[in-house]
Amino acid sequence: MLLAGGGKAVVDLDGILPFDGFGSVRDSLCARALVLDAVLGDGAQRVCIVVPDATSIAPDLMTSLRAAATTASGCTGPHLWVCVSHTFSAPHVRAPSHLADDAQRGRNLRLRDAYGLAVTAAVRHATASLREVTLGWGAAPTTANVNRDVETPAGWWLGRDPNGFSDHGVRALVARDASDGGVVATLFSADVQPSVLCGSASSDGLHAVSGDIAGEAARALEEGLGGGHRPHRTHHAGAPRPHGGADHVPHRRA
Repeated sequence: MLLAGGGKAVVDLDGILPFDGFGSVRDSLCARALVLDAVLGDGAQRVCIVVPDATSIAPDLMTSLRAAATTASGCTGPHLWVCVSHTFSAPHVRAPSHLADDAQRGRNLRLRDAYGLAVTAAVRHATASLREVTLGWGAAPTTANVNRDVETPAGWWLGRDPNGFSDHGVRALVARDASDGGVVATLFSADVQPSVLCGSASSDGLHAVSGDIAGEAARALEEGLGGGHRPHRTHHAGAPRPHGGADHVPHRRA
């Protein structure tokens, strides 16, 4: 028998912005979690996957988030995955020594705590909503991404090469309630860097926080399929770029 539960919590940025070049919120950053229990005989094996909306996670923050997820789920070691959505529209949790003053260090600490609280809440929700499920999977093509390696007179650099290789597949694992077929959770993955809004800024030069293309896709699934939560995982750290974006088509938010 297989049990699954999904959870989601907003990363509360109240009292944190402006920080790290971000001054407003376009759409909320979230932490999403999927917990799976495989019940075998008189025992069970639990797996927890947590995806916070962040660009990257430094080692000390990773240790903290894993500890929070372990407390909430009981999962440790290889049975616990914490991987970012890789949105480029999120402030980083910095090393305190890299920040200019106490005010910035205070905002940095609050951001660190906000991620921890969101991860804890998402995993607790997923664990509390465990139910018997069936699993299904699927794949479909997408044209959302493009190879980002371009050759310049100075060597290779970042750009858009429509003739270069990109993995144009979207893959999804879907957990459905065994009793009524309702969607409990979906884990989906695409080889695209969530950086559509990366080049946009308001008139004061500050960026807007957003889950970007990964967050929009997760919300569309949550609203369209009803129930459950949709963690997104980028295939690899060197993911191809989106076809379009604020750094490609001139755009500035008022």
